[in-house]
Amino acid sequence: MKSFSLSNAVSLVNSNANKALTLVPSSNGARTRLSAELWTELESPESVEVLQVGDQIVILAAREGGNALKLGKGRYLYDTSIAKGIAELAGINLGESKSVSVGRYEMCTSEEDESVKLAVVSF
Repeated sequence: MKSFSLSNAVSLVNSNANKALTLVPSSNGARTRLSAELWTELESPESVEVLQVGDQIVILAAREGGNALKLGKGRYLYDTSIAKGIAELAGINLGESKSVSVGRYEMCTSEEDESVKLAVVSF
């Protein structure tokens, strides 16, 4: 039987591993849902900060004095401008879509304070 090398193979199966966010269009705007895994790795915060760094989004538990948003039931951020900004970074049009999962995340710590956990989301 002939042998075949898989060393350069790329999976075509779409895994949900490290999926970061779901954008949900609604009749009065849009909302963003954090994945259960991301939320848990941030230690289940009630409020988060969402920051843009270049073409990535950084999500972290609310800090003292930070500009934070409260997470609604189901890990939702009810802020249309955040959802639209994420959609733009991800290259999708919210008006043409139903709910869509976007981005993959990597957990990091802040260089300024290593006790601060960050989810860095890439698109």
